[in-house]
Amino acid sequence: MSTPTEYVQAIERYGYTPTEARFLYLVATHSGYFTQQQFFGFAGVNRGGMGTRLTVKAHNHGHIRTARLARHTLIYNLFARPFYESIEKDNLRNRRRLSDELIRTRLLILDFVLGHPDHQYLETEHEKVRYFHEKLGLPLGLLPHRTYKGTKSQSETQRYFVD
Repeated sequence: MSTPTEYVQAIERYGYTPTEARFLYLVATHSGYFTQQQFFGFAGVNRGGMGTRLTVKAHNHGHIRTARLARHTLIYNLFARPFYESIEKDNLRNRRRLSDELIRTRLLILDFVLGHPDHQYLETEHEKVRYFHEKLGLPLGLLPHRTYKGTKSQSETQRYFVD
């Protein structure tokens, strides 16, 4: 897995360290939710001020909100649209508040991504459609999709892999 340099640099402009920026990029792209323990594992540290510095900095920028407390563990939601815009992912649904069940699923997804950095992940709708439709030859109708109707016009937009 490689994190695009231009996105890491865009996140660093907010004052995040390179390690924090790479971690937050993965959170934004794959989950939207994280714990300090996940950051500790990513950064290769046991405990300490690194996690607190990250969450304080992110709270001060308005990038995260505390989603909930689970068994004495704070869960954070990376939700700020300007943050997602800076990495050209402002349409991702990872910014939204989710049910407890979906939050757990997103945390597990992030655990998997962090635990398997050697894998290549399809991050965008375009990459997924290209892989499944063009490379594997699956018909578009078989791919998970949702049709959005325009509010002021009769237009419709087909979006794939919405959630």
